Amino acid sequence: MNNLIVLRLSGGLGNQLFQLAFLEAVSQATSSNILIDSADYFYPNLFRNFTSRRFDSRILLPFYSSFPAIPWPFFKLFKAISSLRLFSHYLPKFYQLISDEDICLRNHNISDMLDEKLLNQKFIYFHGYFQVPYFVPSFLDKYSLHILSTLYNYLSPVFKYSSSSTLSIHIRRGDFLHPSTSGHTFVGASYLQRALEKFFYDNSPISQVFISSDDPIWAYRFVQSFAPRSVNILVGESLFSDFAHMVYSPYKILSNSTLSIWALLLTSSMPDSNNHVVVAPNDYMLLHSFLNLCNSNIILA
Repeated sequence: MNNLIVLRLSGGLGNQLFQLAFLEAVSQATSSNILIDSADYFYPNLFRNFTSRRFDSRILLPFYSSFPAIPWPFFKLFKAISSLRLFSHYLPKFYQLISDEDICLRNHNISDMLDEKLLNQKFIYFHGYFQVPYFVPSFLDKYSLHILSTLYNYLSPVFKYSSSSTLSIHIRRGDFLHPSTSGHTFVGASYLQRALEKFFYDNSPISQVFISSDDPIWAYRFVQSFAPRSVNILVGESLFSDFAHMVYSPYKILSNSTLSIWALLLTSSMPDSNNHVVVAPNDYMLLHSFLNLCNSNIILA
């Protein structure tokens, strides 16, 4: 077939993995050509997020072709033209713009949707985050071993030496504290304190803490105020190092972020996942949608 299906990649690594899980479902449902539009990571982003992003999933999953096709301002124009009544009758004959909300309304029936759309036009352009559990299991079945082996190379030597007694804690602050991110809320110091108290007690097995945070100075000082003096506190040096320690640590404290969700999902793909103890924010509603895919010991705090 000569049809072209494009997925616009956006957001940080957690959201990118959700998008790739959806793209894998699409690739299984059609023989069309598939391309990732990575424009958000290659052109100056002067009109939207205050944070810079990178095409991080390219390192974990280099299996799809990508090209920086449509810069953000032009994509906004692309969406606006598609929504105009004047063009709504004619444009579907040439292309179809489909969001993650459209997929949810269709109950994830990818095959039927693509069969219907591809009969009418040669070009389908998907955009959105696709944070839906339905697409995750088959994606993990196919790619979890590759992702886990890649992440293992980012583990620090000190972690490998004493991994069985390591607690990883993910603290997301930076963009969640910015007024432009109205849809997100920092889970707060009270949750982090409750979570740390689950692990810091008499005869605790924890000997070191690995902090993954976009605000490492604040996070280090906060954890230090609760950790016993005998506990060694380490701070991550890169996103992939952070993610690797979040996945492989047997004790975890998650934040309200999609990266934390994927750390939990990948942990559940490991043979010893039943031995992992995880504390997660009870107020993080998106996380609840994925708990039935996880087999670690999860404590909601």
